[in-house]
Amino acid sequence: MRNRSHVRKRKQRRPWAFTLVELLVVIAIITILISILLPALAKAKTAALRVKCAMNLKGLGQAWQMYLQDHDGHFYQGTNANRWYGGWIGPEVSRDLQQESDPDVVANYENFLKHTRWPLNSYLGAPPLAKRPDDAKPFLCPADNTEDRPNAKYGYYVKGTSYYPNIMLVGNSVFGTLGSTPEANLLEFNITEKLVRAETRGGVHIDSVTSPSRLLLIGDLGWFGQWDDAIDWNAPWHGTPCTYNIAFLDGHVTFEHIIPIQLINSRYRVLPFEELDSDARKLNAPSEHECVEVY
Repeated sequence: MRNRSHVRKRKQRRPWAFTLVELLVVIAIITILISILLPALAKAKTAALRVKCAMNLKGLGQAWQMYLQDHDGHFYQGTNANRWYGGWIGPEVSRDLQQESDPDVVANYENFLKHTRWPLNSYLGAPPLAKRPDDAKPFLCPADNTEDRPNAKYGYYVKGTSYYPNIMLVGNSVFGTLGSTPEANLLEFNITEKLVRAETRGGVHIDSVTSPSRLLLIGDLGWFGQWDDAIDWNAPWHGTPCTYNIAFLDGHVTFEHIIPIQLINSRYRVLPFEELDSDARKLNAPSEHECVEVY
């Protein structure tokens, strides 16, 4: 009797186990949960990188304000000012030097690099002549995937910065074209004339521009690409076509959808000169300039 009771108790203590059907149900539920969570996690990662990128631009906006204070309100002028306002020496420079056969050109280029100091670097704690991306992190958008896209024309991996300033403020040249209409040609001529005059006075002065809260100062590479074929503007770093982090002249940063050809609208303005607004409003975006962003 004692032995039978002992056997019965041992059988009662046998651990419970999943059946095959129950196991398959659990696996199916886990699979469904993963399929739901992964896109949400990807969106969260994209949003986090966009916020970090926006913080970089916030810092760049503050650096520009300090630069203006130290330079009597004049924006930076110089060779390739729109590219070499800050950042690091990208591989493109080294590649150009290796491919150049004229020793005088190489000597002049090397001398230029020797004496050039990316002006915004000092305001953001970067070396005057940074040679690696890690030395110029304030100029690198964490979402910039240029290095992973070998056909990209433009990006920090190539040029030394993830951000492109408004070349109507920084530098002394204007975009390639606004179109072939008489209105477009006239506007481009008038803008160029104003920029040339500003250059002779040390650059565009902050007092000559209008609406700082709406005037685009600097943004993700590509925001200006619709007017400049040298820029790879098909670069949706932040997951939204034709939409970029933009720092405005008054210091605030927004995630802004840029409309091709429109130099002024109700949300923002690229054109800094108010006296040319009426000419800018005459332009309409041609269909071939519609913002369609693809890899």
